[in-house]
This record gives sequence, structure tokens and C-alpha cells, in this order.
Amino acid sequence: LDNMKTWSQQKDALGLGLPSATWGMQDTIHVEKKKQALSVTANLEAQTGVKVGVRVKVVVENEIGRWYTKLRKGTLGRMGTIVEDDRSLQPYLVRFDDGRECWYKARWVQVA
Repeated sequence: LDNMKTWSQQKDALGLGLPSATWGMQDTIHVEKKKQALSVTANLEAQTGVKVGVRVKVVVENEIGRWYTKLRKGTLGRMGTIVEDDRSLQPYLVRFDDGRECWYKARWVQVA
């Protein structure tokens, strides 16, 4: 994102297409968190080799609290393919052989 010419282009790339006049401290914090998440997932991709198109094994299916979902129940140990990386804190959409899809944090999957 830093290679872009204007702040407006950066906001658009982050999906924050709000007019500049409406931006406040919360929005600035949100942008910084988004940039941090982008950086973290890019670093993890370089270290682990996990990226779109790669077969992975699920090593953690859920965490207690905010990230728990029944949709991932029973996926521990299953193999799937990364079909999307949205560069969020839970970036990887994994599609299993039966067509089921679930989102995972970067450390929840390993290259198969």
C-alpha cells in the first residue's frame, strides 16, 4: 500500500472508501490495524509457504471466544486448499474436498 501515490488511493485499496472529511481517530486506528494485519499475513506467507492454491492441513479448528464457530467443528486434521486470502486476522478460506469452506487464522493451517 505504501507504494500508492495518494492517501485516497490507500483508503480505497483498504476498502475504506469514506470521504476524507469523515475520518476521525477511530478510522485512523482501523487503518493502522489493517496495515498491521496485511504485514503480518505477508510475513507469515513468506515464512510458511501458505498461500492461495496451496494444500493445507488444519492444525487448529477453533479458539474459545471470538474466533469460535460451529462451522469449523470436525475440521481438525483435514486437508483442503486455500482458495482465498483476504489479508485479515483470519485470512485463509480453505475449501475441503467435499466442497465445504471455512475461514482460518494463519497459524491454524500448515502446508500439507
